[in-house]
Amino acid sequence: MDYLIQSYITTFCLGIGSMLSLYNLGVSIKYYFSRNYGKISDMFKIICNYSILWQFALLFGYYAAPSQVSLMECQALGYLYEIGKKVFRVAFAAYLLWRLRQMEKKRKDSVIGISLLIIMLIISIFSFIFIKPQVFQDSDLGPTPIYFCDYDDNQQTTIISWCSIIIDFIIYAYVTIRFVQILRHNSNQIVSETSNEPSEQTNSRVKLINWSLILASLSFLLVWFEFLDIQSDVMGSSLLVFVLKTLTFTVLSFAITVKNEIRPTNEVPVIRTVPENNGSENKEETTV
Repeated sequence: MDYLIQSYITTFCLGIGSMLSLYNLGVSIKYYFSRNYGKISDMFKIICNYSILWQFALLFGYYAAPSQVSLMECQALGYLYEIGKKVFRVAFAAYLLWRLRQMEKKRKDSVIGISLLIIMLIISIFSFIFIKPQVFQDSDLGPTPIYFCDYDDNQQTTIISWCSIIIDFIIYAYVTIRFVQILRHNSNQIVSETSNEPSEQTNSRVKLINWSLILASLSFLLVWFEFLDIQSDVMGSSLLVFVLKTLTFTVLSFAITVKNEIRPTNEVPVIRTVPENNGSENKEETTV
């Protein structure tokens, strides 16, 4: 496919993805300030959506810019893109582990989760240190050479990339297995309540577990994209893979932003006085 046509398609996809992730970022910020529960989850939603928008915006600038990119521009795009990528990985993993803690508070999960996050953070720091964005020339795309950005392949970056894939897979697999175990336990609890209608708290909990399990399942696509990134440049190996990657991050942005927090049972209702239309009498309105 012609390079310009591919650039037009990728720019269009990134523009749509940027607008949708910006919308989800606004929704996440609204959730954070409009309710007095779920603050930590909302904070992770804001970070994840912002880092997705960060990556989309940088890639959009890369494809919308002229092909004759300088070394300084390439390094700026490469390092900034890597920052957004690593921030999303750590924030998304922390969000899944926090969801796990919300559903079942076990010391084992906390110790394993914190340990895996620390390892992921250390690998991300080393990855940022060893990457070297460079400008490369491709003369096979036409009579005029085209310059593009890529990371300089070396043994250190390859090892770190594989370590990153392994730790991501371990975290996503661990969270998925734990979600399945918790879902089975809560399903048995609902069956035991068949004589009575399941409580609203139980239904909300099962709904949250199901949605978190779907989110954890989608996360394995990120591992696949990480594997493809080793085989290609930062922008993707092919147009199809790039479109799928953009679509996956957009779907994840919506899935992360979904309002599915469990309202605390001990939340104190707020009683406020609402004046009648004639202003002579007042009535009390209770809100939660």
